Amino acid sequence: MKHLLNFEPPVKFRKGSSFMFQTIVCLLYALPVLMGLAVIIDYLELDTLISRTGDALESLEKRHIQFAKEMAETRGETMDLKADEERLFSYHRALAGLSFSWTKLLGTLEGIMPESIRLVRIRIRPQSVVKIFLEGQATDLGKVTELLRKFYALDRFVEPRLSRHVREETKSGAFVGFTLDVDYLPAVEVRP
Repeated sequence: MKHLLNFEPPVKFRKGSSFMFQTIVCLLYALPVLMGLAVIIDYLELDTLISRTGDALESLEKRHIQFAKEMAETRGETMDLKADEERLFSYHRALAGLSFSWTKLLGTLEGIMPESIRLVRIRIRPQSVVKIFLEGQATDLGKVTELLRKFYALDRFVEPRLSRHVREETKSGAFVGFTLDVDYLPAVEVRP
């Protein structure tokens, strides 16, 4: 077939080219439809996955609540726990008071005691701070004051208190009876 401008197409029209055209057109329409179907299938799978995850979360929350109830039943009363904790702390304080060196304490007391003072009784109450109660006799009140000054001078002893002093007369002579209490810090022994 000749064109009006004497132009002859380089490719001759063949009978099979309509089949190619139809195939390409079908592919152009079919690819977006197939891609749309793939997106819909992915959406449906995601939706089922979300619903399964929600169901699993609900069952997990139910098991968590049941486990919390079982633990609360086996744990015991809160008041019992507080009482046990207080008892534990009191034992710890008593053990801390008993774990110091008695030899060092008595050696220190012997070292600071003036010669003219005689101790009649020593009572010790161990706590977090060890309380020491001393009852003794001195030749005069100045020796008791000297003993108090020595307690104040040492870091291990805190707040020495003279609770009582009485001048007494006996056949052997006059003396001053006194009662003194002081706090002893055993932790100072451990410090470098």
